[in-house]
Amino acid sequence: MSNIVLEAEFLYYTLASVATLLVIAISWRVLSSKHSAENKSLQHHDASQVTEADNDSKKSSNSEDSQDIDVDDLLIKSSEIEKLEPQEIAKLQEGSGDSSPSKKVKETHAKRVRAKQLEDELAKSMTEDQLDEERRVRQSQLEAIFKLMQDNQDRFGVDSMEDVQSQYKLYA
Repeated sequence: MSNIVLEAEFLYYTLASVATLLVIAISWRVLSSKHSAENKSLQHHDASQVTEADNDSKKSSNSEDSQDIDVDDLLIKSSEIEKLEPQEIAKLQEGSGDSSPSKKVKETHAKRVRAKQLEDELAKSMTEDQLDEERRVRQSQLEAIFKLMQDNQDRFGVDSMEDVQSQYKLYA
């Protein structure tokens, strides 16, 4: 199944690469033909040999020039770019700061600290018998997890109870 997926992805990326190369080749061909046509029209103009065919080619080159002018109108010029006001910059920085990874890490850490505080408060309010019962329940849960992992060792790859306890500490 995974080989089929890999082959499909390979074909997809290969097809995309070939299509990109074709677009580049066609664009290069069109630009080179325009360049050669401009060179020919300049040579004819310099020789002062104007015929009806040259007039037709000038008309077509003029229409091409007008198309180029339209494209130039679409391009953004540096003089058209306005500087942002400090208020707008601050607003943008506030918006981008909400999704920063460091802020998410801080929030996660704060949640863990708060959970640990709640757990400590709960432990303080419990009697010794309740705390012993809690420890026994945790130990039995760890043993059940370890037994399950031993039964499926080829899937989980756990060899010792210490591995399970270290993993448990990460989540508890």
